[in-house]
Amino acid sequence: MSTEILMKFLKLELIDLQGSDEKLDKLEKTSISLAKLLEANPSKTMAYTLIALDPKAPEDDPVVQETISILEENWTTYSNTFSGTPVQVIRALLLQALVNSAEENQQVAIALVSITRNILPHIEVGNEIDMWNKLVAKFESQLNIAAEKEWTTPEKISVKAFSYTVPKQIKVSSSDVVLDRVTLENDISKASGPQNKKGVATGGNNTWPNHDPTNWVYQFSSMMTSAIADTVDNAFEQAKIKPIDLSKPLQELSTAVADHIDSTLEAVSSATIGLQRRTSLIWWKESLYSQSASSSYRKMPIDIAAAVMAFDLFNQVPACSPASVSAFLYESIFLITNHNDENQVELAQRVKEVQQSPYAASLRKYIHNYFKNIKGRGLLLRLLVSDLHPDDKQFRELTGLAPNTQLSNAEWASWVFRELQAIRAVTSGENEDD
Repeated sequence: MSTEILMKFLKLELIDLQGSDEKLDKLEKTSISLAKLLEANPSKTMAYTLIALDPKAPEDDPVVQETISILEENWTTYSNTFSGTPVQVIRALLLQALVNSAEENQQVAIALVSITRNILPHIEVGNEIDMWNKLVAKFESQLNIAAEKEWTTPEKISVKAFSYTVPKQIKVSSSDVVLDRVTLENDISKASGPQNKKGVATGGNNTWPNHDPTNWVYQFSSMMTSAIADTVDNAFEQAKIKPIDLSKPLQELSTAVADHIDSTLEAVSSATIGLQRRTSLIWWKESLYSQSASSSYRKMPIDIAAAVMAFDLFNQVPACSPASVSAFLYESIFLITNHNDENQVELAQRVKEVQQSPYAASLRKYIHNYFKNIKGRGLLLRLLVSDLHPDDKQFRELTGLAPNTQLSNAEWASWVFRELQAIRAVTSGENEDD
């Protein structure tokens, strides 16, 4: 595991280990333990990031207390080095754990970048700002490369060659046919008259053609027909070919063709998914219609429309999306404002408006799936589904932000979109209604 962040906090003189490598080793072990917690429960990324960002994080926050407990497990005498609650040490540990996890887990990286992008411009981090900016730029660049790869439509689509093993050649064989000439000759003799050439009774035709031609013909034709037919039937029986079962090779061919078609369709779908998304987004932007609210955005109050547009865009894109998607949302807001009505509005007021608007019911329902109670530092969107009416101090403790922090409509839409992306990235499948 890396100690890059711990070393930066040391260089910035945010923490002091008095030059002890042993103490640094204990902090490294603690950050590893925290990273393992993140691996087991990625949703902790949200609270960890918010505390790591805040130099004034409350000492009684659950994340702070959890981190202290883990620190004590690795360094029982830490209090001899740090007086009081070492908030800066805790921030360094949390951020180091986040970075370690983000390097292994793309979803953690998405949440870390999304939350930091929102909070960083509105919180005072002093001489840490360069560290934070470089950190965000690093992970954002990696995410953008991955997203662009998924969203880009290739010039050519590669399809696997048709694969089918030709079955062994089927051999058709029959026995050699031998006519029973002796039997045929005896039967012809029977049909010809009362005796054969040796004067032996045939037991067949009882008259000769010169004695009773009419009766002879009747008997001859019947007996001759039977003699020839029996001989031919016996020949056919000898030459009879056994039935050939083609069901297995035909089934194998059918399966191979079906698999090839499926793989081809999958290749085409995967290659064009980016184009499909872009086309859908353009239609959404042009129509200015909200699927979640079943209403035109132009009919909504602009403050509400900004949040609902963010939610609708979120529902159309995956967690890993290019940075241009946020810019797309930012510009889409101007279609309903015409660059007017871009007055700055306080965060507390924006939260209150979305809490009360029927247009935002689907957004609130989605948030409620993940945040059924509020405790400790967390995302701003939690407040949309809370009965709590926090005062300025509580607002600051719960969000890390001042309630009078002001955002434009476009900034508010971007904020909501990023928090939704962070939620989905690290809580995928958790508490989600079908």
